[in-house]
Amino acid sequence: MDYKTFVRKANRRIRREIFSRLYLDLGKEKDFILVFGSGRSGTTWLADAISQAFGYRLIFEPFWHLHIDVDGVRDYFHHRYISIEDNRYDNQIKYVMSGKYKNIRTNMNYRYGPFRGRVIKDICANLFMEKILQIFPQAPIIFVIRHPCAVVLSRLRKGNWSSPWGWHAYLFNNQKDFIEKYFNNKKFIPKDELEDHAITYCYENYLPLLIRNENIYFVYYERLVLDIKSEMEKIFNYIEKRGNQKRCINSLQEIKIKYLITSPDSQMSLMKDRVRHLYSWRNDLTAKDNEEIKKIVRQFRLEYVYEEIEELVMQELN
Repeated sequence: MDYKTFVRKANRRIRREIFSRLYLDLGKEKDFILVFGSGRSGTTWLADAISQAFGYRLIFEPFWHLHIDVDGVRDYFHHRYISIEDNRYDNQIKYVMSGKYKNIRTNMNYRYGPFRGRVIKDICANLFMEKILQIFPQAPIIFVIRHPCAVVLSRLRKGNWSSPWGWHAYLFNNQKDFIEKYFNNKKFIPKDELEDHAITYCYENYLPLLIRNENIYFVYYERLVLDIKSEMEKIFNYIEKRGNQKRCINSLQEIKIKYLITSPDSQMSLMKDRVRHLYSWRNDLTAKDNEEIKKIVRQFRLEYVYEEIEELVMQELN
């Protein structure tokens, strides 16, 4: 590592450390918004846009970093299945939602506030969304879904997505209660990295799509990219109505976020690029890989997801 890189990283860490200790969160315990989804589905940029619109602090994946005691063993919270009958972790969930949990890796926007509340973005809490709703019945939850082939491709491109301790699928396969209750003890075992990403995608999305709770706002990433103005307005209205929380920025032009194209002329000129972006998996993965991913998705009976998304994008092409 050269000297400039070392100094840049050191300064970044110092800023994060200062922010984690000095930010001013004036929001009440109930003043939070949740953005969940599968990793590489667009949850980060959506959460950032919402945090700017509402003047909230963005908390990045707190359940990934939070540890809990499980049967006397110090363990991670992430990707854990928690049924609504299991009350052992209620206090930890309340602790995160209240904004009291402080960790320099979870504070992303480097703004000191004051904040009116918090946006909690997490890709590791999908299996206990019902538990969160049980504790906080009025919690606004936005769940983002993206085409499975696009998610797998994005994870492969990222390079460091694969777990250093083994396939991600085993984080789910090793949870006996989850596998027994929803899959009749059938475990999906990956043979390679591509299969692991596909199986993990299905595990992450399976329970949220199964429960389809009417209090949760489900949105396709592809729909957000193709019609950002309309979809963001729907999301903002859902948050305000459900959580009784008011945005402080009404114009999308004031929000700085990737893919947030608010000019109609820009939308027309960039439409082809957007469609190419949404369909990049067709060209950048082999036909065999695409079919293997979809085969796994069909085994979970989630094929309607990619069918609906492909129909949506095809409508834009026509």
